[in-house]
Amino acid sequence: MSEGNNNRSCIFAAGGCCGCLALLLGLFVILPLGGGVALFQGLKQTDVYTGAVDVARADARVVEELGEPIETGILFSGSINTSPNSGDADFSIPLSGPNGAATLYVVAIKQAGVWEYELLEIEIERTGARLDLRGSLPPPSTGAEGSMEAVGSASASSAEDG
Repeated sequence: MSEGNNNRSCIFAAGGCCGCLALLLGLFVILPLGGGVALFQGLKQTDVYTGAVDVARADARVVEELGEPIETGILFSGSINTSPNSGDADFSIPLSGPNGAATLYVVAIKQAGVWEYELLEIEIERTGARLDLRGSLPPPSTGAEGSMEAVGSASASSAEDG
């Protein structure tokens, strides 16, 4: 009889260990990944990120290489630090379209509420060619939203023209 009790104890101990492992997995792996996804989504909504993507989507050279629609990848690498009047950004975004893929590289500094791009380039995956997109930027705005307000409106007018 005591042998049966020992088997139950082993089964309970194994279940308890598995339960602990599942709890640890949830606390240290699944929750941070979920938080990471929320963090990525939050960064994707910043004016410097959306502004850079809007410029790439409106550039005729990028559209010619990738086709339309141009989509952003799920993840991106780098950092964005921003406050209402200042900030810095250094990141890359995977882009893809029906004709190919590319990486958008962004380095920008925000001063007095206006983003200035030090680097805004796209690297075409198929050829390795790099296109400087800073010439596609509209003039800086001094509005409350910074220069990204002007980028958004320029993208909309470019889409209507083309």
